[in-house]
Amino acid sequence: MRLTGRKSFFITLILVSIIYFQSNFYDLIFLDDDTLVFHQPVEASFGKNVTSILTTNFLDGHYYRPLTSFSFFVNSFFIDNSPSVYHITNFLLHFLTAFLIFLILQRLDYSTLIALISALVFAVNPIHINAVGWIAGRGDLLASFLSVSALYIFLHFIKNNRTEVLIFVSLLFFLAFLSKEVSLIVPFLFLAFYFIEKKEILLNKSSISVLIMFFVIIGSYYLLRLAISPTVHINKFSFLTYYKNILVLPQTVSKFFFPAGIKALPGNDLLTSILGGLIFLVLVMLPFLLKKINRTRYYFGLVWFIVLLIPGMVFRTMMQDGFFYWDCRSYLPVIGFVFITAEIFKTIRFDKNKTISYGFVIVYILVLSTVTFTKIRLYENAASYWNAVKLDYPQKFLPYIGLYNYYDHIKDFSNAEDQLVQAIKLRPNEFSIRDLLIKFYQKNNQSDKAFVIMKDTIYKKINGSAALLEKFISLSSELNKQEEINELKIIYKDDAGVIEKINTIKAEQN
Repeated sequence: MRLTGRKSFFITLILVSIIYFQSNFYDLIFLDDDTLVFHQPVEASFGKNVTSILTTNFLDGHYYRPLTSFSFFVNSFFIDNSPSVYHITNFLLHFLTAFLIFLILQRLDYSTLIALISALVFAVNPIHINAVGWIAGRGDLLASFLSVSALYIFLHFIKNNRTEVLIFVSLLFFLAFLSKEVSLIVPFLFLAFYFIEKKEILLNKSSISVLIMFFVIIGSYYLLRLAISPTVHINKFSFLTYYKNILVLPQTVSKFFFPAGIKALPGNDLLTSILGGLIFLVLVMLPFLLKKINRTRYYFGLVWFIVLLIPGMVFRTMMQDGFFYWDCRSYLPVIGFVFITAEIFKTIRFDKNKTISYGFVIVYILVLSTVTFTKIRLYENAASYWNAVKLDYPQKFLPYIGLYNYYDHIKDFSNAEDQLVQAIKLRPNEFSIRDLLIKFYQKNNQSDKAFVIMKDTIYKKINGSAALLEKFISLSSELNKQEEINELKIIYKDDAGVIEKINTIKAEQN
């Protein structure tokens, strides 16, 4: 059977559908995705909604991603914010990205077979379950889809020197920038790829056109940021964070090529790190062992991976209970591995030893597919996700907070309360959990319970408890428990600042 582009399309679609189609019916896991789904713009007109998206910071104010926000806004029009619509969008973006990778490899003159195998390794890889199965992974999917779309058209420019197509490349780049900031690095990689494919570094009409495009799109993006949303700020950057995440590089290498260490919430794993380090060393040395490998393309893929992975390693994911690096951040970087896998598979003589060659490829893809098919189920709902996190990290309180958010949303107040109580038992001195439980009790008109946890927090002098003094004194008066205030003065008798604050609050309330 002769393999064609059309057949490859359907093979990719069928395999990706078998693995990921189940995710189209999944619920939310209540990790940012609930905010993205339930807190959509509510202006009267479509134009005002779009304006609001363009001028609003993404999530907690640290990012500017209006196209990602707009995609969620468009999804919100369908079936009353049904999670399925959001999941289907992620699924389609992943499939289209994988098929575009196939087309790119064909345009780079790899055989249809090599292009299909390499695209499938990317498409079915379990490292992508975080990006595809988690609705909040949308930014990585969008940025990657737009970047590979730009690369497909850019290759047409390289081969035919048609400068007018750079307009479309520029537009796709600009949209990628508005999806996720990491894509700002991609034009630099395109510039390098242009000279690699041209095999010369000369200033001529074509190369000058690329440079002009390069400066125009990046300059336009920053002008937009300055004009429309100057309040967007990046304050999660930290070199300390980078050092905490230094093992992300070998772990990502390992997870891509050897499907182990895939967790609901990624964390440092020594075995995965060691295996990834060994694989990375092999990858660096391989072109010297296999002479058929095109070294420039191969090492370009390796550079693509490293350069695009680093930005995600220097930004905090969360403020409390440790730092985690989301696997979705590796979605765009590991596209660089596609160049590497294509070059490696190119060295296999499929016309000879067919049984061994085809057998190895089929088994490898089936193993990747099976792991992905199994692991994607972690994202079925909040209970399956956070209980899996509990198993992986029994000493972390974060999964209890995730389950609390879920149970509170569905108004299962008994389970919601239990999650916070269990979290406090795990971390008795964590003020943020206690504060959350106090607000939960107050929201549900359980003043007596709120008073008990508030009293325990203040009397134990938990770091941050001073913020509760005014509420505590007010609630003491409301519940006619004036003796508690006198006891409070005795506990803090050596802290003149707190005593003064107590007296001031009492005077204001009286």
